[in-house]
Amino acid sequence: MNADGVARAPEPATSGLREHLGIRFIGMQDGAAVLALTIGPEHMNLASTLHGGAIATLVDIACALAARVPPGLPGAEPAAARRGVATLSMTLNFTRPVSAGTVRAFGRRVGGGRSIVFAACDVFDDQDRLVANGSGCYAFRS
Repeated sequence: MNADGVARAPEPATSGLREHLGIRFIGMQDGAAVLALTIGPEHMNLASTLHGGAIATLVDIACALAARVPPGLPGAEPAAARRGVATLSMTLNFTRPVSAGTVRAFGRRVGGGRSIVFAACDVFDDQDRLVANGSGCYAFRS
């Protein structure tokens, strides 16, 4: 367990964009991939709130990580889960603006089969208020 009360899992492979934005992998909690982003000036839009593109990227990464974890393996990333996925589609709903603090994303696999899986994600602010939610369809890469 880490300071957030989230089970530690092996750090998944990262991407340049994830590193550039400062999105951190926190761990796995009840089958959800948990990510965090501390909001800085580089993440803001012209209205001085967290840019929707940053939220979309956070949701996409959380869903993709969750999509890779087979059902029944909530706290571990087995070798089979290291297969990459490609985003086929994604839908987002923005529920409130946020301009400071840290947002946390909880991505979970919600269904699918051998080649295509579905995942959903909720994003919360420091006061545990829903900032955004989204879902996506992901294809396993061969």
